[in-house]
Amino acid sequence: MKCKNCGHEIQQGDLFCENCGAKIEPELTRSGKNAQNKQSKGIDVKIIIIAVIALLVIGGGGFFIYQNFIANDKPEYIAQESEEDSKDSDSKSSKLKVSPDELEIEVGENQFLDCNQDDVTYKSKDRNIATVSDSGRVKGIKAGETEVTVTYGDQKVTCKVVVKEDATAALQNSEDYVFPNSNTQLLTEADLQGKTAEQLRIGRNEIYARHGRKFNDEALQNYFNSKSWYSGTVEADAFDEGVLNEIEKKNADFITSHENR
Repeated sequence: MKCKNCGHEIQQGDLFCENCGAKIEPELTRSGKNAQNKQSKGIDVKIIIIAVIALLVIGGGGFFIYQNFIANDKPEYIAQESEEDSKDSDSKSSKLKVSPDELEIEVGENQFLDCNQDDVTYKSKDRNIATVSDSGRVKGIKAGETEVTVTYGDQKVTCKVVVKEDATAALQNSEDYVFPNSNTQLLTEADLQGKTAEQLRIGRNEIYARHGRKFNDEALQNYFNSKSWYSGTVEADAFDEGVLNEIEKKNADFITSHENR
């Protein structure tokens, strides 16, 4: 090794040059430099590993705090709104809906009611006009109007049912009635003109006979027994005039007013 100041050869371990007296700066050997570089790299790797571990610990702790304290610590009003929204949703989904709300069928025809709930019951107000099965199938029995009530828990929905006679049957049976359309059309003075008191009496009772009423008057009962459309199922004392539709009620009163003239 030589002095950097004068170029004089110096010995290993000399601190000053013998020739010029300059201070000798120690030089690292190649192996020393390599060792120092390796040591430096080792320190850098350790620092990186420690930093990664520190970030994982901090991140995990933050997530734990969020999950257990922040996420679950929702304001009370938000929780209440969520519960109310849930209740409203359940209420809407459980509301009973039936379609159609008015059903028009012919005698002998079947049609189903569509309901948005499963556990429901069906009931016909007048089974002599229309019946309804447990599955919601409505069948027209004879011409007239009635109602089918659908019940779901404490909810009830009513469907109006109008049963009409088909044109062929109406033509065939028109001669069996004094007033063929007294259940669907309001009678006029022209309809009653020329009718005897007995015909008026029979015509008025036709309205009740259509709903299956029996009669205490033997002659009147025999008269209706002779009609193909009649089916006596309700005793006179048990008959409920509530099964009559508004047209039938008005026609019965209208005929009665003429019977008393």
